[in-house]
Amino acid sequence: MIPDFLWYVEKGKVKKTQSNIARARALIKTALGRLQRISNRKDIYDFEDVYESLKEVLQAFMEAEGYHPYSHEAIVAFAKDNMKLGEKTVNKLDKMRRMRHDFVYRGAEVNPETVKELVDFGIELIEKLVREIRKKFEL
Repeated sequence: MIPDFLWYVEKGKVKKTQSNIARARALIKTALGRLQRISNRKDIYDFEDVYESLKEVLQAFMEAEGYHPYSHEAIVAFAKDNMKLGEKTVNKLDKMRRMRHDFVYRGAEVNPETVKELVDFGIELIEKLVREIRKKFEL
């Protein structure tokens, strides 16, 4: 289970800063550009692109709110505590984080059906979050 977001702030894994709308805008642009590379939705590289795009969109929210993360886990904690995404969504986000970590750092094999499920979930969530951040922060 991921600790509360404030734990990451207290441990220095997130820095409290001023709102950085320019950084948030740049992260959204990068995330959307990365999504254009998606091809078959079952490929681990598509999964990585969706994961990175989702991370960038979530970080855009953090930057707009005045937080700069130094941990992928802290980004998921921010989503859990500050974005009202629901337990099921947060659990899938954390599953994506762990799967990406295991693939990148441990060379773990991945199931193509799981990849497709998470890629589809990630794309849908990115589209929703981009609409929300554009509306909330007028990006």
